[in-house]
Amino acid sequence: MLLRPGFKLGLIGRHIQYSMSPLLHHSFMRVARKNHSYELFDIEPEAVDDFLKHDGCYNVTTPYKETVFPYCHTLTDEASLCGVVNTIIVHNGHVTGHNTDMLAVYDLLKPYPLNNIMIFGNGGVVKGVVPALKQLGVQTIHMIGRTPKTIHGIETIPFKYAPDIGAMDLCINTIPLTSWTNVSLPSLTSNGVLFDCCYGTSGGFFDQFKGDYHRIKGIEMLIIQASYAFNFWNTHVENF
Repeated sequence: MLLRPGFKLGLIGRHIQYSMSPLLHHSFMRVARKNHSYELFDIEPEAVDDFLKHDGCYNVTTPYKETVFPYCHTLTDEASLCGVVNTIIVHNGHVTGHNTDMLAVYDLLKPYPLNNIMIFGNGGVVKGVVPALKQLGVQTIHMIGRTPKTIHGIETIPFKYAPDIGAMDLCINTIPLTSWTNVSLPSLTSNGVLFDCCYGTSGGFFDQFKGDYHRIKGIEMLIIQASYAFNFWNTHVENF
């Protein structure tokens, strides 16, 4: 696949001015001696269809990870398992979808023995988290949220029932700190792990739990998933 002059490279989302993705990808490009400009494409929902007609390499974030999935003609194994994409390549109208969130979650949690897990939230990010947990052999996954939804066979439990489930080996946050109102917390095992997928709110999520638990910050997930995305483009796009 040959990149044409004027191809686009960047992040598709809504209200994404805060994103650190340009900083990360420009750093990757300096190391790889690439000369591309990574941009933020803050687009309205009705503009997604037209935007995906432009050749380019894109990361996809909230609220479009699920929106873009049906546009994909080809999917990587990870994207197929997740049912949602966060990284795509568009070439001559053909869209190839990938999910690097799954790869990042797998890498970050691989060192820990985990059997009983709770996920806060049930949005598009969770679709990339659950397959990674299943590949790690996790036995029990709970998901709590405000709206009824089933993701990968896991039914949402209302927030108020969280303490009744028992002690968790791991709690994963996928919702912004502004949504943390009237959230009841479960207990953690002595070797419990806290993992915040929202890199802008890690401190606030961790502060909800009192104890000496291992903490995985959202910025760690962001860096790893971004590196997988960059490698995906570099591997699949000629002269990237």
